[in-house]
Formats: sequence, structure tokens, C-alpha cells
Amino acid sequence: MNSKKCFLLALALVMGVGAFAEQPSWDFFKKQKKDSHHAIGVSLMGKTFKSNGVTMSYFATEQGTMTFGAGVDFNYEKMIHKTPLGILTGFRCEYTKPYGEIEDEYGSLHKVSANDLMISLPLMLQYHDKLGSSTELLLFAGPSVEFVAYRQTQGGDAFIFGSNFGTGSPRVWNWVGLSLQYGIGLAYNDLTFKISTSYGVLNHFKKDVTAQYLGYPVYINRPIVASVLFNI
Repeated sequence: MNSKKCFLLALALVMGVGAFAEQPSWDFFKKQKKDSHHAIGVSLMGKTFKSNGVTMSYFATEQGTMTFGAGVDFNYEKMIHKTPLGILTGFRCEYTKPYGEIEDEYGSLHKVSANDLMISLPLMLQYHDKLGSSTELLLFAGPSVEFVAYRQTQGGDAFIFGSNFGTGSPRVWNWVGLSLQYGIGLAYNDLTFKISTSYGVLNHFKKDVTAQYLGYPVYINRPIVASVLFNI
């Protein structure tokens, strides 16, 4: 084999090895990513509850309907070393204005509404699947602890979740819940879109007139949550 053929063979081997090395892999992608991520964004959601096996609106007596709410999200994710998995936590502040009519023991209907602020604290496992140089598919699931941070009620002589509508009681601190969340997302550069759902597995509030009226326990659900997040 002459020197020209040897040179061409060596050049072909070098180019082949270089081309192979340039193929995308998780290890290569992982080196380009930070070990932790922070993101902030907004969410829109539908909320319902289930009591005595009947799915109702988040508030009062409308069966099979949803009350819509909005939230501000903060996410923190810590990647698990040398894996496409991350531990995702943070918080979401949810605002909802539930409304409806409640019938008292005399058959009279009372129109009631509230300004409702809840805090959700998730702890989820998130899987990253690289689709391109700047794009990832995300799959996530895990529990979320939730509690009422503020509730101001208006109208009617009725109780809901321990809050007296007749007197406009401004705060309720005696409600806590646990939900299971799961969903799918798509990340492109610093922008992430997510669609998820959340179903209550444990809820507790003061067993007062509310519990007698609605039945106990009450499970808070979010059949659909749409989120947009920006890395910071």
C-alpha cells in the first residue's frame, strides 16, 4: 500500500471517528446543561371537587362543571447525577373565584362567592428526553401538598370549608390537602410548555356545617392545568 493510500485511509478513519463522536448522546447533552434549574411562569386550570362519589364544581352544587383559576408558578429542579431524571419542587399560588348557590334546611337558596388563594407545594420526579439540540420532552409525576392561604367570602348565611359566608370571614387556616400530579411537557431553549392533571388523594378541613352539607371528605381535583414557564 503506497503512502497516498495510507494517507487517505487514515483520513477516512479520522473523519469516521469524528462523525461518530459528534452524534448526539445524553452524556454530551448532560454536559451542556446545568445541574439545577430555576423557572417562573403562569398556569390556567380547571378545578372540581368530589364528595360522596359525586364530581361537582369546585364550589357548591353544580355537578359535572369546572371553576377556572389562574396561578403563578416557581419551579426548582435538581438533576440526579448522570441521569436524565430530576427532582422538581417549588410552589404555585392559585387564585380562584368560586361561586354558586347553597340550599339551607328551609329550602331557601343562597348565592355565595369567594376570593380563594391556595398554595401548592409539589415534589415530583421529572424525566428528560432529548429530541434535538434545543428541545426536550418532559414527563413528570409526584405528590403535592396544598393549603388555603387566604379566603374572603361574600353573601349568604352558609358555611363552606369552614368559612362563614354570613359574616365574611377573611381567613381559613384549617384546610390541608394532598394531591397526585402527573403530566407532559415540551422544553425549547428557555421556554417550557406543560399540560398536567391533579387528583386529590387526601383532604381535610374542619368538620363543621360544610362537612355535614357536602359530605366528608372532599377531594379537590384539577382535571386540566396548562402552564408556561421561563428559565431564570
